[in-house]
Amino acid sequence: MIIDKLSEDSFLIKDLFSPQEIDDITSEFFSGYNPFMFKKESTATEVDPKWLAIYKVGEHQGDNIKLLSYAPKISVAIKKAIKPPFPIKLARCNTNIQFKYQDSTFHHDGYSEEGDGITYQIWSWTLILFAQWDWNTQWGGEFCYQDMEGNYKYVPYIPGNCVLFNGWLQHKGNAPNTMASLVRSTVAWTYTSEDYNVDWKYPNI
Repeated sequence: MIIDKLSEDSFLIKDLFSPQEIDDITSEFFSGYNPFMFKKESTATEVDPKWLAIYKVGEHQGDNIKLLSYAPKISVAIKKAIKPPFPIKLARCNTNIQFKYQDSTFHHDGYSEEGDGITYQIWSWTLILFAQWDWNTQWGGEFCYQDMEGNYKYVPYIPGNCVLFNGWLQHKGNAPNTMASLVRSTVAWTYTSEDYNVDWKYPNI
C-alpha cells in the first residue's frame, strides 16, 4: 500500500487492493448475477439521464456482503493515513455507475446530528475505489473535489487507485467522455467516528 498526500484533506492510495480483490469487487457489477441489481440515482436536471448504482436494501451500509467484507482492510488504511485519535466505523457503502453523458452533481458525504438547536458536523471520511479494471485513462471519468481552500482538484481515473478524502468536501465523478467504450464504476466506503459527538468543523458548510 502506497499513500500519497494530495492535500490536508485528501490522499491518493495505491495498491490497497490486489488484482484478485479488484476482480472480486467488480464482479458485483455484473448484471448476470441479478437482472434487477441496478437502480437509478439522482439527476442534475429533469432532462439529463440518471446515473446508476447497485441496488441495495439498506439506506446506510447496504446489504452487499462482498463489498462490506473489505471494510476492515479500508479501516486500516484510514488509520495509517490520517491517524484518527478515536474509534471509527463504516457508516455507508455506495456504488456509482456512469455511462457516457451521465454527469453527476457535486455533493458531500458528511454526516450531521442535531442537538441543543445546533447542527454538529460529524467526523466523516470516504474512500473511493476506481473499480473498472479495464479502464483507459484517456476516457475521462476524473474524480473532482473542492478542497478546504476552495480550489478544485482533479484525480484521474486510474484502475485500482483509491482516493481518501474528507467527506465534507464537495465532490463528484465526471462522466466518461466520447471515446469511452466501458462504463465508469466506483465503490465508496464512508466512515464516521463511533462516538457521534466527535465534531468536525468545516468552513462554508
